[in-house]
Amino acid sequence: MKKFLTVWLRVTMGLLGLQIALAGFGAVGGGELRENFNLHILNGRAIAVAILLALVFALIAKAGKKSVLMLLLAVGLMVLQALFAMANVPGTTMGQVLFFFHAINGLIIMGVVESAFPGKEKPAPAEEAEPAAAR
Repeated sequence: MKKFLTVWLRVTMGLLGLQIALAGFGAVGGGELRENFNLHILNGRAIAVAILLALVFALIAKAGKKSVLMLLLAVGLMVLQALFAMANVPGTTMGQVLFFFHAINGLIIMGVVESAFPGKEKPAPAEEAEPAAAR
């Protein structure tokens, strides 16, 4: 199950990378602003579902405390991401500030999901072996 979780998280990371490209497309596309970002919005919803499912898969796989906590953090950041998007008022200074935090939060989500991969736990430090000269 941990292998499945790893593959699922890789797909999720792919969706997160695609999200950056879709944001760029939405920003420079011709037409109405909302229309330009339709693919970005749709992919954002897919990412939210993927992260929620990753959390479920991590719990089932017993992936470790760090993986579960990082995915819980990612869920919280996704909620914040949606709030940034919904509260935005295009064409205003506050709207630009919210867009800025929306973009930064997206990058943070990528880092958090990347750190949720199973097997990323730091091993407990081994006791230092006696120096050879002390024997």
